[in-house]
Amino acid sequence: MDLLLSKRRATRNRKAATLFLNWAQRNKYFKTSCPRQLTTAIVAFVLALWHEGESKELVSDLLQSFKYIMPQNVPNLALPWRLYRKWTQKELPTQAPAAHRLEALALAGRAFQQKRWGLGVMILVSFDGFLRTGEFVNAIPEQFIEAVNTMVMELGETKGVQRRGGSETYVCRDRHLVSLLKRYLKQVTAGKPIIGMSPAQFRLWFKKACRDLGLERRGLLPYSLRRGGITAAITQGTPASTVVLRARWHNARVAEVYVREGQTALASLSWTPATKKLLDASVLHIPRS
Repeated sequence: MDLLLSKRRATRNRKAATLFLNWAQRNKYFKTSCPRQLTTAIVAFVLALWHEGESKELVSDLLQSFKYIMPQNVPNLALPWRLYRKWTQKELPTQAPAAHRLEALALAGRAFQQKRWGLGVMILVSFDGFLRTGEFVNAIPEQFIEAVNTMVMELGETKGVQRRGGSETYVCRDRHLVSLLKRYLKQVTAGKPIIGMSPAQFRLWFKKACRDLGLERRGLLPYSLRRGGITAAITQGTPASTVVLRARWHNARVAEVYVREGQTALASLSWTPATKKLLDASVLHIPRS
C-alpha cells in the first residue's frame, strides 16, 4: 500500500512540475535553473493558479516535487508555502472582482481610442471567451482560423490539455466581434502578440486605463475579464454546464465559487455619475464593424 501511494504521489509530482515548467516557458521565465529566478516564477505560478480557481492540491504537489527533482538545489519555498496556507484560509473570489460588461467594453474602447486595435479586440475576446490572462496576452494571429460566421482560436498548451489530453479552442460566434477580428488581425505581424505589448507592459496599461476610467477603487485585475465574462454568461441565462465547458474547468465547484461571489458583487455595484459618464464615452470608441 505504501509503495502504491508513493508511486501515485510521484506521478502527481511529475505532472505538477511539468505543468509549471511549461507555464514558466510560456510566460518568459527562462532562467528557472537559477534558485532566485525559480522562486520568483513559482510564486507567480501559485498566484496564477489561485486567481484562476485551480485546485490548491496542485500547488502542494508542485512544492513537494522540488525535493525530488532538484535535491541539490532546492529553491526557497517559504513564500510559496505561505501562499498555500493562506489559500486554505481565504476563498479565491475575494482576490479579484468580476468585471462588469460595461467596464470590459470601456477598457476595450480605451484601447481603440489609443489606436491599439489588437489590444482592444483581445480585451473583448477575453471577456467573451473566458480566456485566462496568459492566453490572450500571448495570443498571436496564427492561433485564429476563420470559419463560417465564426472565428476559432486554438489555445495551444493549456492546463486542461496537459491534464486531459486533446486540444482546447475558443469559438467566437458574436458577429460584431468576428468582424473586428477579421478586420484587425490582418494588421498584426505574424508571430507577434496581437495586443502589441509584453505582459508586463499590459499590466501597467491595464492599471492606468482603470485609473483613467475612474475604476481605481474597483481593484480590477486582468483576470477580472475572465471572471466577468463567466458571471455575465450565467446571469444572461447560459446553462452552468455550458459555462463549465467553455471555461475549461475540470469540475463544477470552481464555477459555483466564481459565479456566486461574482453575481453578488455585481448586483450591488454602482458607479459615480462621473465614472459612468467616462465608461459610456469610452465604449463609443469601439468600431461598429
